[in-house]
Amino acid sequence: MTTESKTKTETTSDKHKQTSHDAAHGFGGFSFGPDAFAAMTREHFTRVETWMKEMAAAEDVMLARAKANAAQVAQLAQDSMDYMAQLSAEWRKIMLDVARRAADVTLPKA
Repeated sequence: MTTESKTKTETTSDKHKQTSHDAAHGFGGFSFGPDAFAAMTREHFTRVETWMKEMAAAEDVMLARAKANAAQVAQLAQDSMDYMAQLSAEWRKIMLDVARRAADVTLPKA
């Protein structure tokens, strides 16, 4: 083996040696490490944060609509109860009037 080929072999084998740093992050056999993904990861987190803010805004709108609907349903329920009470009072009045007329027709006058 010539000196030139020996140097070439050593250089090639030096490229494939794992360091303790490579073994720690698991990318020992690759020419890139976690730093290669750092920019992509930061960009992804920025997009996720933006999406979360949009979701919070949508939830605020949804909550406002739900509260408005609940208030309308509560008002409708109260109006329905008031109407039911009114109908009940009218029915009692009509029932008493009918009973009084029936009594006037059937009972002898004194």
